Amino acid sequence: MPLPLPVPEIPRPPMLCTLLLSFFLEIVTVTATWNPGICNDKCGEMLGKALNKNGAIQKIDLTSGKVVMYWKPNAPFNYQTLKRNFQSVGVGLNLTPYELKVRGTVFKQGGDVVLVSIGDNTRFNLIGPAPVSSNQYVSRGTIVNRKLQGELLDQVELAMKNRAIVEVTGGLYLPETPPMRLAVNKLTIVNPEQ
Repeated sequence: MPLPLPVPEIPRPPMLCTLLLSFFLEIVTVTATWNPGICNDKCGEMLGKALNKNGAIQKIDLTSGKVVMYWKPNAPFNYQTLKRNFQSVGVGLNLTPYELKVRGTVFKQGGDVVLVSIGDNTRFNLIGPAPVSSNQYVSRGTIVNRKLQGELLDQVELAMKNRAIVEVTGGLYLPETPPMRLAVNKLTIVNPEQ
């Protein structure tokens, strides 16, 4: 009687694993940009070493003038720690805007819309993008002009109604002063069918 042939193991594509891992992360990425003239290659190398020592970051992609930091699951976002990482090599944060990609749930608290990231429960007050007007002066530096409205507010209300998970991409607004505010550039409902 012949022996059965071994069944070949079908390798799983690494892309699928990456996709599944990234779906369950809460703070997915933090991207920082700066003028490449203020941080040369040696500075970039030192910044990479400083960020690799940050316990919340699992991986970095560093190019001239930009770093994408992939956040570890359940690691809360800490602005002060990142500030120290950048300042340790001379890249001041006032010159370094941050963009975050966060997954979580939204709810209203008083007049604020709050995003709580999954797993680590980091809270962000969501604000609208900077107002733009072609025919009148609009102050961009006040929070009063940054309320969520229109399509963004409709998406937030739909997500709250369906208890859906959302993914928000946006920049930190005045991160030195609590609460942490995230200016929404993009909001996607991750699980709209629930």
